[in-house]
Amino acid sequence: MIGNYKLEAQKKHPKYGNAKNILESIIKGINPEEYTQDIIDLYGEGWGYVKAVLVSHYNKFKNEEYLYGQFRGENKKAHIELSNFRKLLRGSPKYNSMQNKLRVWLMPDEEVLFNFFGENKKYIERQLNELSFKYKLLRECKLPMTMHYSRCTGLMDKLMDTLVYSSLLINLNKHDANTMMFQHDIIENYYLFEYTNLSIERFLRIYVPDHLHDNVMRITNKRDLLLKHIKKRLEDDDFTPSIPNIGLRLEDAYKKDLFSMGNVASSILSTIDSNKNLSSFDDLKFLCYPEYILDMIYGEDRNAKNIHPDNRDINKIRKYFITVVGKFIDHGDNVHGNEALKLDSRIKSIVKQGITGDAVHSLKHYNKPLNHLTEEALEVARESAYFFFIDKMLEQDSNIDFVESMMQSFKSLESIFYEDKSLIRFDYAKKELIGKTI
Repeated sequence: MIGNYKLEAQKKHPKYGNAKNILESIIKGINPEEYTQDIIDLYGEGWGYVKAVLVSHYNKFKNEEYLYGQFRGENKKAHIELSNFRKLLRGSPKYNSMQNKLRVWLMPDEEVLFNFFGENKKYIERQLNELSFKYKLLRECKLPMTMHYSRCTGLMDKLMDTLVYSSLLINLNKHDANTMMFQHDIIENYYLFEYTNLSIERFLRIYVPDHLHDNVMRITNKRDLLLKHIKKRLEDDDFTPSIPNIGLRLEDAYKKDLFSMGNVASSILSTIDSNKNLSSFDDLKFLCYPEYILDMIYGEDRNAKNIHPDNRDINKIRKYFITVVGKFIDHGDNVHGNEALKLDSRIKSIVKQGITGDAVHSLKHYNKPLNHLTEEALEVARESAYFFFIDKMLEQDSNIDFVESMMQSFKSLESIFYEDKSLIRFDYAKKELIGKTI
């Protein structure tokens, strides 16, 4: 469904059906005794050793009284939007020209920049000259970060060529949507280098068109930004970034309204308070992600009154639907190339896509383009999780090791496998949407 050639090749493997049956049996909490034949067919003479691994985990879950959730099966009606539009970029001369220049840290041609960004191109040129080409950030796949910006821009450009997606633009045009997409990470990626003496508002005035400040701030993960700043300051002062130390710095950030993000510091402190078992900086960052996505969709002023379906003012947040589209594009690009990531990062990229899909679904509002992208995001996340696990099961050599590795990762992806284990949930007592605690 997601247009990944490796996934399509995996589905043609003669033992794919056996591996899929085993995975779905695990997800549904079925005793391995009931799918022994699939184990035999998949693993041949070594099947008994693999079955022993699966039985041990089945018993472990049983002893833990693990609650299997509501199975999130295949959505055969899910639309394929981003995957299809991504194919159109293959033959785009201007897009490929931009990618080829950015690949070697060169400024794209003037006409190419104008094609994508119109009158906003001076801000893109300034970003590239003063930030991107200066710091030369690389992604984990070793490609320049600017190529990620460009891929996302190319995809937004194709979407904006259609009537259904361009209808989401309110007081903005196609060039504005492309500019927001190219700059969706500008604050998170560059502000902390040497610009903290400037207010974020001043930073935006220098590098982002005035009429796009709200959109760029909306798509910025402020919790991530603040936590990275606090971690760096702790390490500079020879302190470990432990949860207690982070908490103390967050309290100080709240009192001083650091970066005008006192409310963000308060939100992170609430997340810490709700998760007493929290032990690492990375876990804290990840736990903050659902709250960030809910803020992006509903606004930072969301509360029990304005988020409840009976009271929600869709018109207030409709102008930010284009920002939500941008986040779907960002996730799609990350998952599309996540095989270069480390195991933990790969899993998190899948789960983040599911978080965004579930959060947009929580709107309970019919909007054709958003609904289509939501369906696709959730199905891509599910299929990516399946691909990840089935790939391990199809390995015949060291099969015990691969199956054990798969089972060790199982709970990390339960929000993808189960409808009712979504990391976005509705608190009916408070009548508000919240990120789930651990």
